[in-house]
Amino acid sequence: MKHLLGVASGLDSMILGEPQIAGQVKNAGAVAMETGSSKTFLNRLFRTAVEASKRARTETEIGVGAVSVSFAAVELGKKILGDLEGRCALVIGAGEMSELTAKHLVDNGVQSLLVASRTHSRAQELAERVNGKALDWQDAMNNLHQADMVISSTSAPLYILQKQAVAEAMQKRRNQSMFFIDIAVPRDIDPVVGDLYNVFLYDIDDLQSVVGSNLQKRQQEAEKATTIVEAAADAFASWMNSLAVVPTIVALRRHFQEVMDSELKQAKLQGFSDEQRDKVTGLLRLYMNKLLHDPQTQLKAAADTGDGLAYVDALRQLFDLRQDDGGVVSRDESSVPAERIEN
Repeated sequence: MKHLLGVASGLDSMILGEPQIAGQVKNAGAVAMETGSSKTFLNRLFRTAVEASKRARTETEIGVGAVSVSFAAVELGKKILGDLEGRCALVIGAGEMSELTAKHLVDNGVQSLLVASRTHSRAQELAERVNGKALDWQDAMNNLHQADMVISSTSAPLYILQKQAVAEAMQKRRNQSMFFIDIAVPRDIDPVVGDLYNVFLYDIDDLQSVVGSNLQKRQQEAEKATTIVEAAADAFASWMNSLAVVPTIVALRRHFQEVMDSELKQAKLQGFSDEQRDKVTGLLRLYMNKLLHDPQTQLKAAADTGDGLAYVDALRQLFDLRQDDGGVVSRDESSVPAERIEN
């Protein structure tokens, strides 16, 4: 139970603060409920997980800041260039890192996405997956000036972007800012490119520094999120443990009601008017409610101490309560465990 709450809140996910898992948990719970494959226990558990996730993201900053190199590259680009809406980006390379970065660029509003690789077929495949445009290497160099942002991640052993090529592109752009991110190892872009006016060049070491700083902040926020998850788990455990005693409370009240009705029937109350009989019945019901109030309250309170089930068994034996009294349902019908729930 607590693990699901932690995963949904980004605490136990592969990436600390991962936001997508919360939506997956929500969708899974909704599908299970709609198809009737989940009942009381799972429905309540998934709702609790979704609510805990919302609180963790609104009351803490566990999901703030990029903690992957590809996402950090895009976030850094936004800081340098501002809004990426309407921008043109060139992704050099067609590997996994290039694809992740390309998807982040599209998600952040890049209007034109160009993909280049020394193997044109691979560039074409990636471009199709991210709704971009594939260029062969020469076309990419000829159109370098169109890109506001260039992200390079290839396995080339030598620099593939030299200062002269970038200088020519900047001249065509009339020195409008260009942002370069080199996430290749070894580096794809000659470091002297960063010496050009209005050219901003960052490499993998810069990004890993950003990622490390953000991850440290998330770990600090995780402590706050853990408190939220633990509170939600405690509340859920209390609800679950109360379910174990509620049917017995209902059965006990029904037993007292049946005894009262039986005694009234035997007494017949001859000579009593209907109004008088109603008053007697009401008075007995009032006494019954007062008599049962404290046992009910104490039984509910005992549910969270571990003693609740012992009291339940004692009451059933003392008052000869049947398992089906008060609508007591089986584990198969309610999906509610019979043992005490620990968070």
